[in-house]
Amino acid sequence: MERKRLATLTGHTGQVTSLAFSPDGDTLATGASDATTRLWDVRTRRSTATLTGHSGSVFALAFSPDGLTLASGGQDRTVRLWDVRGRAAVTVLNGHAGSVDGLAFSPDGATLASGSEDAAVRLWDMRAGRPRASFAGPGGSARPADYSSDGKTLATGAGDGTVYLHDVRTQRLVGRLTGHTGEVNTVRFSPDGRFVAASSNDDASVLLWDARSHRRLAALKGHDRPVQRVLFSPDGKTLATSSYIDKTTRLWSVRTYRQLASFTSASPWMAFSPDGTVFATGGDEFSSVQLWDARTHKRLGALDGLTGMVSDLAFNPNGDVLATASWDGELRLWNVQDRSLTATLAGHTDAAQSVAFTPDGRTLASSGRDSTARLWDVRTHRRLATLSGHTGTVWSAVVSPDGQTLATVGDDRTVRLWNIETGQQLALLLGHTGVLRSAVFAPDGDTLATSSDDETIRLWNTGAFNDLATLKDQACAIAGRSLTEHEWHRYVPDGVDYQRICP
Repeated sequence: MERKRLATLTGHTGQVTSLAFSPDGDTLATGASDATTRLWDVRTRRSTATLTGHSGSVFALAFSPDGLTLASGGQDRTVRLWDVRGRAAVTVLNGHAGSVDGLAFSPDGATLASGSEDAAVRLWDMRAGRPRASFAGPGGSARPADYSSDGKTLATGAGDGTVYLHDVRTQRLVGRLTGHTGEVNTVRFSPDGRFVAASSNDDASVLLWDARSHRRLAALKGHDRPVQRVLFSPDGKTLATSSYIDKTTRLWSVRTYRQLASFTSASPWMAFSPDGTVFATGGDEFSSVQLWDARTHKRLGALDGLTGMVSDLAFNPNGDVLATASWDGELRLWNVQDRSLTATLAGHTDAAQSVAFTPDGRTLASSGRDSTARLWDVRTHRRLATLSGHTGTVWSAVVSPDGQTLATVGDDRTVRLWNIETGQQLALLLGHTGVLRSAVFAPDGDTLATSSDDETIRLWNTGAFNDLATLKDQACAIAGRSLTEHEWHRYVPDGVDYQRICP
């Protein structure tokens, strides 16, 4: 068969980086480093449109199955949708933290998948024009963070293997902890603030530093695959490390740096009871949890009866109840002493992702892939509130130290603060451009640190939102009327929707 060139299409002023034919084959779309997308009539070989809007190279193109919509993805981290007939932009989809280099429509055209160098795949609801789901790839993770016990220092891990220490009040960099050569995935302060431990995606060792002198004290070697979790015991004398890749959880002496015990564990989730006597791990099966004596390292027993993989676990403040979240969407409460199931809390309509008790142990907070967080009465097992507002998976729900505020973070790149007693949303905090994986309150509860796939850590002053009711009352008393929208946005913290608050 003879192969000959039919035509040379000229018009781009930069390197052509992507191509896509329409379903009927009549139109060719081309994207280039000149930040433009061009449409060509295949029969006449003529350019019919130049689509502008991206601010960098266009790396990916895809037509919808009906040929009416063109999706483009580029260096500027956006996905743009175009009306092919009208030659006009329809919408811009934001969320990726890296260049978009892959696009594909589902056969029915209802969903668009986008891939990015941020190691995440996002699914977009084409009817609603919003994210449907996000999946992190092997290299994609948020920068981890942890506060020192006095709340004065924040430790954050970076992609280059460095742990950075910042003064929370001034945000000034006060230390660099080095030793890892790849992305840091977990960082923890010891309870007394003397030590910092961190693990990395690129090596199997866990590093331990002196938090004051910044001197590296030890490299804990025993795992033969990268570690995903590190956790200090409540007294700070033991460090627990866990890897779901080598399927082990290990305990180490912080004083001698020697390994104390190794347990088979297919899940990286682990927790110490508040008094440090019981240690819980994901079991050797995905649907079990093992309990161990943290001092003798002897197995106390298993919590059996789970029907889905464990995604989180937490002890109540007394240490006599363990809560588990699992992929079957259910939360379970277990009696630690006799390892019996005391309650199954059903309500999430998709996998549950996190659990956390309030400091008084009376309320359990949970979050899940169903875009909600929920509050539960631990004594009656009754659902107190369903916290709706997120538009994607809520990866984490954390309780403030005073037990009054819940912070939730997730796929939709937002941070939301909730009043635990009333279930009302206090604030919507915007600014991150990537999926949020975790959040941590400072010990005094006035500051919240959030980490995101956009490779940033943000600090939020939560005190203003805790006192929002007082602020509203004062505004009414001073103004003698409801605030105008201009006044509201000037005096009320960002992220709180305008309300007519006075009688």
